[in-house]
Amino acid sequence: MDSNKNCFVICPIGNERSATRRCSDLTFDYIITPVVKNHGYSLNRADRMGKTGMISNHIIKQLLDSDLVIADLTDYNPNVFYELAIRHITQKPCIQMLKYGQKVPFDVYGIETIFFDIDLKNAEQAKNKLDEQIKLIEKGEFKGTNPITPVHENPLIQQALQDSKRELKDNEILISILETVNYLTNETVEIQREISSLRESGNYIGNLGNKRFYKSFNDSDLKRDLDSINQELSLLNSVYIILDNNVEKVAETVEPGEAWELNEAMAERGVIENRIEFLKNVKKEIEKIY
Repeated sequence: MDSNKNCFVICPIGNERSATRRCSDLTFDYIITPVVKNHGYSLNRADRMGKTGMISNHIIKQLLDSDLVIADLTDYNPNVFYELAIRHITQKPCIQMLKYGQKVPFDVYGIETIFFDIDLKNAEQAKNKLDEQIKLIEKGEFKGTNPITPVHENPLIQQALQDSKRELKDNEILISILETVNYLTNETVEIQREISSLRESGNYIGNLGNKRFYKSFNDSDLKRDLDSINQELSLLNSVYIILDNNVEKVAETVEPGEAWELNEAMAERGVIENRIEFLKNVKKEIEKIY
C-alpha cells in the first residue's frame, strides 16, 4: 500500500461554529476520513493545511497534485465549484458527494454522486459507496470524463498546448488553458459590445448588412469580428455536445412526474443552440461586406 497517497477534500467551510462548518466537519471526520485512511491516503482540507502564504496557491497545488479529490457539493458553494473545475481539467480521480435532499446541479448531473447525511444509517451507506468508488480508482477503472473533457479536447485548447515547445506539467497546462480561455473571453467582449449596440438600433441583422454602420471600422476590425465569432462558435459547439449528452442521460433516468428535469435540460441546450444559430447568421452577414 502506497503510504504517500494524498486525498484533498473540497467542501463548504463556513465560519467557526456555523451550521455549515459543523456539517462539513462531521462529514470529513466521520464519513470521509475513516474510509480514505483505510485505503492508505493522507487527508487534507483548506482550513486544516496549516500553511503560510497565499492559501489559494496551496489549494490549487493540492487540486493539481493530489492522487484523489473528494468534492462535497452541499449548499452549492461557489468556491467548491471553482475548485472542482480546476480538478476536472487535470482529468485525475475525483469523487463528488451531496447531502440528501439537494439536487445535483445540471453541469455535473451526469457524474456519479454519493448522497449522504450525518445520521448513523445514511452516514454508513455513504461510507460504503465511498469505499466502492475508491476501490474502482485503485483498480485503475476511474474514467476522467467530466464537463471539462470536450472543452479540453477542443482544437483551440489543443493548439494552445501544442504551441508550447516543451512538455507541460499539470500546472502549466492549467495556466495555458486558462490564458487561452481568457483571451477568447476578451475577444468576445468586443463583438458583444457591437452586438449590444446593434440590438439597441432595433434591426440587428439588417444593420450588419449596412456598410455605413462599419464606416469607423477597417478590414482588420471585420476580420477580428469574424475570428471572434469563429472562436466562440467552436467553444459553443463543445458546450452543446455536453448539454446534448446530458439531455440523453436525463431522458434515460427521469422518473415519472419529474418531466421538469428533462424540460430544464432541453431548455439549457436550446439556449446554446439558439446562440450558435444567431452567431452563424451574424457571421454570414459580416462575410457579405468583408
